[in-house]
Amino acid sequence: MSEQNLENLIEGLADDLEPVKPLAHPLYRMAPLIVVCILYVAAMIAMLGPREDWMPKMAHEIDYVFEMLLSLSIFISSAVALGWMSIPDMRGQAWMKAVPVTLAGVFLLWAGLRTFYEWDQPLVFKLQNCSMDGLFMTFLPVAALVFTSRKGATTQPGWTSFMTVLSFSGLGWAGLRFTCGASTFLQSFVIHFIPFIVMGVIFGLFARRIFRW
Repeated sequence: MSEQNLENLIEGLADDLEPVKPLAHPLYRMAPLIVVCILYVAAMIAMLGPREDWMPKMAHEIDYVFEMLLSLSIFISSAVALGWMSIPDMRGQAWMKAVPVTLAGVFLLWAGLRTFYEWDQPLVFKLQNCSMDGLFMTFLPVAALVFTSRKGATTQPGWTSFMTVLSFSGLGWAGLRFTCGASTFLQSFVIHFIPFIVMGVIFGLFARRIFRW
């Protein structure tokens, strides 16, 4: 290629360039979203009505409080990690993915222990509103998380999808435990949490299409 043709090519490419506003710091982008999502779920809980025994549980059952704090921690850490993953190199902080994954592992261990010790409790398979309540509580947060992530340029669509699933699952689980009066953890986890698992599978199948550039 001659020098003149090379200059013409460079000028042609330069003419197509448009100014792009740089993304704000991930924490500044995600913090307001996290607050809005929590407020939205709180409003949904108030509208649907909390379970009758939520105050005694918060005051006297340490396992209930631990479970609530753990699920909220999964939501917050996953949402923060999503902010970093919307940047191609994650600002050199790939370790942030380990925090929500570790918390999710603790939750699964906790769920396994609770399931083992409650295995003799009866499961009631009947049509209830708990699952639909969970979907209503997470619909807006899911949309907001996906929209915010798509504004970036992630190079990890699979991980981004996984973090999205962890985030809305943690938030949805905390909301469900406030509104759903299931008698046992096993009842809530096996029956009422199935919709979140289905949504996670769908996200996994369409991750590259959802979060592509």
